[in-house]
Amino acid sequence: MREGAIRAGGLPALLVVAGVRDHRSLGWAAAEAWLRHGPEHHLLVTVRSSAAQQFAAEQSRAYPGRIAVVSGDWRDPEIAETCGGVLAQLTGGRRAVHGAVHAIARCAPQTFTTDVYRISQHDWIDALRGTALSLPALVASVRPYLAPLAGIVTFTSLRPGSVVAGYSPAMSAAKTCAHQIVADLADALGREKPPARANEIAVRFVATHSGAGAARAAGEDPAAVEDRFASASPLPVTAAQVREAAGQLAVSLAAGPEFHCTTGQRLHVDGGWHLTAPGLAGSEAGVGRP
Repeated sequence: MREGAIRAGGLPALLVVAGVRDHRSLGWAAAEAWLRHGPEHHLLVTVRSSAAQQFAAEQSRAYPGRIAVVSGDWRDPEIAETCGGVLAQLTGGRRAVHGAVHAIARCAPQTFTTDVYRISQHDWIDALRGTALSLPALVASVRPYLAPLAGIVTFTSLRPGSVVAGYSPAMSAAKTCAHQIVADLADALGREKPPARANEIAVRFVATHSGAGAARAAGEDPAAVEDRFASASPLPVTAAQVREAAGQLAVSLAAGPEFHCTTGQRLHVDGGWHLTAPGLAGSEAGVGRP
């Protein structure tokens, strides 16, 4: 993304990031990438837990005057109204938001304890419920303030791939549902005036707060799981590199002019791991668990 290319009308360049928990979160990776572009780049971040509120307060002190914080749960309709009110104040009612990053997602809870093909479609879809509720709510709150061709970006952790022998049709159906939400948003936003965009970033396992917690609950060491995914990927990139690259790409997809013609797409930031069809290896190789 070219620095300065997204600044408009003398207002700070504003990005909204929903789903910041701590330094490990993909949302914060995007937030940091945005802040590094310069002092005129500001954030509105949304947090839910008390720990996330404390983390956001610490970052607000580290970046004085550049981070606004909204607390709440995106499954609650009231947060969209609250967030919209804060944006109205920050933007003066103008279309000065250059993009929004949605980092609220989770895997089916059995993914560390059950072979992937044994997890039901209901459980996969249930894992998507947070995304299905929170992403449209985020869009509704930021839409009146989005600059022309601004982007909405969401992270997903479902393992991409086609339905092949030994793979999970239920997971594939859930993956399709997740992408269809983005595709429908992209179609609707692109036809509105001014137009906006929607895209998806698919990552392999990184030990975010929720991912690490799920791994530990199943008796797994989160760092060891990260290493297994790294060793199974064609490119020799670490989980830390995946997290940082995903954050940088999210910022570029949301606000970079080089992506103004890109919408409705899924981009992979996983070192090529999605090419390896891990569902075929499954528990034999020890890498078939997200």
